[in-house]
Amino acid sequence: MRMRLAICSLLLCLANGDRIAFGHGGVVLEEDLCIINIGYLQAHFKIYLPQERQRQEFCEDIPSTGESLFVMEYLHPGLDEAAIDFRVIRNVTGLGRFAMWEDVAGIADLDEVTVFYHAPAIVPGVYSVIHRFDEPGEFIGIVTAAPGDGGAPYTAVFPFEVGFTGFGVWPLILIAIAVLQLHLWYSGGRLQRPFGWLRGRFGWLRGRFGWLQSRLGWLRPHFGWSHSRLGWLGRWPGRLSPRGFGAVAVLGCAFWFASVTQGNQATDPSETESRTRTRADPSETESRGTSRAGLFEIVSRLPSRAGHFQVTVAPDLEPLAINTIHRWVVDVLTAEGTPVPSAEITIRGGMPAHDHGLPTRPEATRYLGEGRYLIEGMRFHMAGSWEVILGIETDAHSDEVAISLEL
Repeated sequence: MRMRLAICSLLLCLANGDRIAFGHGGVVLEEDLCIINIGYLQAHFKIYLPQERQRQEFCEDIPSTGESLFVMEYLHPGLDEAAIDFRVIRNVTGLGRFAMWEDVAGIADLDEVTVFYHAPAIVPGVYSVIHRFDEPGEFIGIVTAAPGDGGAPYTAVFPFEVGFTGFGVWPLILIAIAVLQLHLWYSGGRLQRPFGWLRGRFGWLRGRFGWLQSRLGWLRPHFGWSHSRLGWLGRWPGRLSPRGFGAVAVLGCAFWFASVTQGNQATDPSETESRTRTRADPSETESRGTSRAGLFEIVSRLPSRAGHFQVTVAPDLEPLAINTIHRWVVDVLTAEGTPVPSAEITIRGGMPAHDHGLPTRPEATRYLGEGRYLIEGMRFHMAGSWEVILGIETDAHSDEVAISLEL
């Protein structure tokens, strides 16, 4: 009896844990990754508070006001060609986190309750927008993706809160502790009389449901193996005192609470890479060039890590601006100053202080001659310190150069 109550307490935690760990609306938490479902199109979804929480990531609810960065890393190739718009409205549905698209569609004047809107744009690789929340409250995010083939648009709706994320799982833990305490009192004989009264009042239910045993009795032979395999569970309770069972259940809830708290944040942020072929990770010892963004040539004749090449980088955007797709022309020379033809150029990078990669997947798309290569798809989605690493591979050498930028 004691073991059953302890297991029931744990199952209560686990069953409700799924509801809390998973997001609401179009955003769900799957294996510690926040996924947004825009119709059948999926993307990793993250929210950053770069000024208050630096590298910490959130799935939906935002614990404080201020500048928030919403990021979607595409999982479906259809999003690369889709026109995506992003809207945030005040949650006036009265349904809290249970609001759905049908409820949003019923709002008479959507523009009146809109606090942020980003017009439709085709953004390959990673989509990101920044909005500053000046006051806490309940909001609804609306993401619409119009496919490139002209089909009907798909919409995802996710309610969220800013400045307050509820009491979390603490009410459930308190309920579990209360149930365990009642169990201890009952096993000690303090509640035998009150519970005996209830058993007398509701004893008739046993006769009502007795027919289930006869109807479902055929299942018992099929699950006979469980009795032999799990018989040790029947012997284990005798080895623990009532307080021991309570400790097991409370510890189980505590471990589950820790996993939920950690699970609502991205647990393994990694650097986004774009490569034409897979190569080993570079050495941590790198040659770095630092410059202030705004010059036409952000670096000039920067030596590579091993000294095999010299690199000059000239963007077509002057000065570099946030959230603007642009191109780079990269001039690759040997250490002696000879242009390098037929090199394989790879691009990766990100913001080391925030533990995230580039918001797009830039590629070297064309050789322009005389050691010059065209890189397309460059974009920086927020202010701060960026690092772009160019890998250079020829038949004779493989090397790389790290370019540091301050936007």
